[in-house]
Amino acid sequence: SIPVFVAFDEIGNQLFKWGPRPQGAIDLIKQVKEAGIDKSALYEKLHLWYGRNRGVEIDKELTKLISDVSN
Repeated sequence: SIPVFVAFDEIGNQLFKWGPRPQGAIDLIKQVKEAGIDKSALYEKLHLWYGRNRGVEIDKELTKLISDVSN
């Protein structure tokens, strides 16, 4: 399963939900599927994307969500 990140306030209201992937990975999957590339090639490209990105996009997206809630 692919994890998601959900934040709640002190009384249990959901503040935001993130996941299961950063937008760049979602876009890559969409492009690869539209091109008709097979599943093994999709996983290879996705693995390379995550390796090259090194969590930067996840960090940016979560930082924005947390910042938006804090304001």
